[in-house]
Amino acid sequence: MAVAKFYDAVVTIQGTGGPPPTGGTALPHVRSVTLNYSANMLDITEMGNATKINLAGLLEWSFDVECLQDYAASNVDALLFPLVGAAAFYIQVKPTSGSVSATNPQFYGLCVLESYDPLSGSVGDVQMPKASFKSAGTLTRSAT
Repeated sequence: MAVAKFYDAVVTIQGTGGPPPTGGTALPHVRSVTLNYSANMLDITEMGNATKINLAGLLEWSFDVECLQDYAASNVDALLFPLVGAAAFYIQVKPTSGSVSATNPQFYGLCVLESYDPLSGSVGDVQMPKASFKSAGTLTRSAT
């Protein structure tokens, strides 16, 4: 059994075309990334059921990303600040910087940037803004 070590993930935003999207900009200084993927559960329990019965509804996904802050041109703040609430764009995430393969799949889809915290922390802290990318289309998992 191969166990994956998570230390080299790549987050790319604003790719075009596809599938999969091409181009885009690698988000710099990424510290953590989480893919949240779920189905909305619809309660279809009837009288007489002793157990709650659920039916899978719409799928939902999001990426939560945390970076080290950098206010320089073409860096974290310059890339993320104008995207909050703007038009949908592609996001792609791979577990490692290697080529896409069965052991390094990419996840991509159209998203909107719901939130970005450009300033946070206390005296002496490293600034680590969080960004939440929400689904605006289907999430695709590709191994090719």
